[in-house]
Amino acid sequence: MARVLIHLKSLATSSDDLLRKMAEKMEQKFAKYWGNSFDQVNMLLFVANVLDPRCKLEFVTFCFSNMYESRKVEELKSNIKELLMKLYNSYIGGSDVRNSGGVCYGDIHNGSSGGGGGGASAKFGRPIVAQQEQEVEE
Repeated sequence: MARVLIHLKSLATSSDDLLRKMAEKMEQKFAKYWGNSFDQVNMLLFVANVLDPRCKLEFVTFCFSNMYESRKVEELKSNIKELLMKLYNSYIGGSDVRNSGGVCYGDIHNGSSGGGGGGASAKFGRPIVAQQEQEVEE
């Protein structure tokens, strides 16, 4: 997405009238769908880039620096870090299965592992366990 905007901006300064006019129209369409700033864009797009082992936060920051002033870049970088921390804390807080060394510990039968009792195993584990118990009885 950043590359598209960078190319459009470079073409908008082209000496070729046709290319310049086309780039200006495309920039308007880009702004319509993606907004004039990334305030309107779903921040999870950037989180996906940060989690991609090829990109990371440095790449996202680099892309922003080619598009925005340094103050805006720092603000966007801070927003992404904050969102990553919120997602991580939500993941940790919502997990009812403790993971230690690759071995999962948890009680699928009652849906809790000392956490709160209404997590993923409560929603998904019970139907599976009930089906397995029924098959064993038959």
